[in-house]
Amino acid sequence: MKKIIVPILVVLVIMSLFIAWFYWFQYRPTKIRFYCSNQGEENARKTRKSSPLLEAMIPEYKEEALREEAFIKNYEFFYKKCLHEQGLK
Repeated sequence: MKKIIVPILVVLVIMSLFIAWFYWFQYRPTKIRFYCSNQGEENARKTRKSSPLLEAMIPEYKEEALREEAFIKNYEFFYKKCLHEQGLK
């Protein structure tokens, strides 16, 4: 009976370690990146629509700020900030 229990326990321990490794290094970071991508986009859109600085800008600079480049920079900033807060970077 003990000859059967020891190999089964070894297999269970190895499987548990593999599952923990998979969760920590594959599943968890994927979920965090998905969450941060959504947060980055949402925050970049909010910044684009209702920024007090944007309202105070001269109209010619305001157009430049609303361009896609500014949105991408804001998105990248918020995305990286979220990743840092979640412990990935």
